[in-house]
Amino acid sequence: MFLALVPVCILAVSVTGCGAPAIPSVGNLVLSPTSVSFGSVQVGQTAAATLSLGNNGSASIQISQIQFSSPDFSLSGPAALPITLAVGESYILTLKFAPSAPGAASGSMSLATSGLSAPATVSLSGTGEAKPATPGLRLQPASVSFGDVQVGTTAAQSVTVISSGTAALTITGVSATSSGFSASGLTLPASLNPAQTANLIISFNPSVAGTATGSVTLVTNATSGSPTVALSATGVKTLYEVDLTWEQPASSSDPPVGYEIFRAVNGSAVYTLLNSTIDPSTAYTDTTAQNGDTYSYYVDSVDNEGNQSAPSTIFSVTIPN
Repeated sequence: MFLALVPVCILAVSVTGCGAPAIPSVGNLVLSPTSVSFGSVQVGQTAAATLSLGNNGSASIQISQIQFSSPDFSLSGPAALPITLAVGESYILTLKFAPSAPGAASGSMSLATSGLSAPATVSLSGTGEAKPATPGLRLQPASVSFGDVQVGTTAAQSVTVISSGTAALTITGVSATSSGFSASGLTLPASLNPAQTANLIISFNPSVAGTATGSVTLVTNATSGSPTVALSATGVKTLYEVDLTWEQPASSSDPPVGYEIFRAVNGSAVYTLLNSTIDPSTAYTDTTAQNGDTYSYYVDSVDNEGNQSAPSTIFSVTIPN
């Protein structure tokens, strides 16, 4: 019996590892909501909405820039950039819509983040509503100073009433405070279309001397603007003087050394000496005359021995008010 020997070859294999390649950690930005509608907002007003930023990935995310495609949309307050979101963390942004004109508005907000090939975007929309038409009032000037005005006379100044709103201005009343002030020039009720004007005449007629303040107020349907004009003035009284002159007696054998001046008030028969000493001048000024009174004057001469001449003719004068 014969045995056959078969040669065997043994191969040694070295194994160093096994399994799938490792997956890198990345963040994942989640926007909620992905679009924001602000609805209808009146022009000049502002609406706000919140946007949540989340990270449900396996690494942190850094937001380095936030941009808006339309100036009608913006953040409500500055964001502290960069914003870093750790895994599982969230951040709230407040957005606002302030329409600049009536009509539909649309745009987007983009967020530049690390680890993303393109910025994340949020769609934005809203509608601007026109402001309702409202009446407005402007008075030009808003204050009037008359300065000095003679008692018993009238000074007047004009104030322009301007319809400054977007609806018709209706004036139903005009009133003045403080004695001496008054207003005229408007036929009430008065209606002024937008940008239309009218003249209001304000007068001051002082009855006494002194400082006066007051105001004129309009009763209107205006929702904006002051309806009042501030007023100031001073009533003054002119102080009058009576100037007297006469001639020295030409026929006197004993020339006078001076004169005495006498005065009676408002028809009185009693004459009062005005100068306390003999006055050698042939002129005299009465500085104590009062407005509205009537004065009568006469003069006599006095010689060196103190003898008085006969009275002169009487001169009378009435001082204006």
